Amino acid sequence: GVQTCALPIWVHVFCKNDECDGRNLGLVESWIRKRNIKFIGDSILEMLYEKGLVRKPQDLYYLKEEVLSGLPLGNGIVGERAKAIISEIEKSKECQLFQFIGSLGVKFLGRRQAEIMIGQGVDTLEKFQTISVAELSVLEGFSTTRATGIVEGLAEARETIKALLDVGVRIVESKDEKKEKIMGKLNGRSYCFTGGINKEDDAGVRYTRKRMWALVEDNGGVVHEDVKPNTTFLVQADPTSQSSKTKKATKNGVKILSEEDFFEQLS
Repeated sequence: GVQTCALPIWVHVFCKNDECDGRNLGLVESWIRKRNIKFIGDSILEMLYEKGLVRKPQDLYYLKEEVLSGLPLGNGIVGERAKAIISEIEKSKECQLFQFIGSLGVKFLGRRQAEIMIGQGVDTLEKFQTISVAELSVLEGFSTTRATGIVEGLAEARETIKALLDVGVRIVESKDEKKEKIMGKLNGRSYCFTGGINKEDDAGVRYTRKRMWALVEDNGGVVHEDVKPNTTFLVQADPTSQSSKTKKATKNGVKILSEEDFFEQLS
């Protein structure tokens, strides 16, 4: 039989050897757990791996009910669960982009990190697969170390990604995403703010910085807490401001908007 890794199956093993049992088991387990595929416990998965039936995440989608029913485990418990397991696997085929990317077992790239990247414009599978370390490291929340790990991990996952799509896994949009793409007035733009906010709402309450951020995100835009080379606009209340953000925006060719200009974009 195959000599499997002595580590618990749930431990993430970031080994670059494609033949490493610990690494392969970890990738399969990551996909099962994060895609919420029920009824495949450690003992069942280890048996599937031992028999060579599931060595990569895509192998799950080739499993047949009769194969599962015949596994000698737990006095027929697999036979009882076989139909439910196949149903769960089938159900997991349809997923949103952040779920797909975040379930691959790439170091530093879970579902939340994938969502953050999507929110900053890395919003297609192709963009995930072609982003460079330099491009990722300027996004909010990604150090050079993290960016390097993610880009390398996605490159290593390229074959798995293709195999999952080939076997019928589908990336779909949520209803909210579809609505945002239709309704969002600030889609594809990123905003940074500097200085105090002068604008008041209809009730006479002055807008706060967090409220301005919420306006951007509610309308499909992305907030940058600091000016980056890829920031679309810097919004500043004081036209004579010489803040560090203003200087950085000028240096990087980021367009500067007044508050009035910003609210005009929302009207």
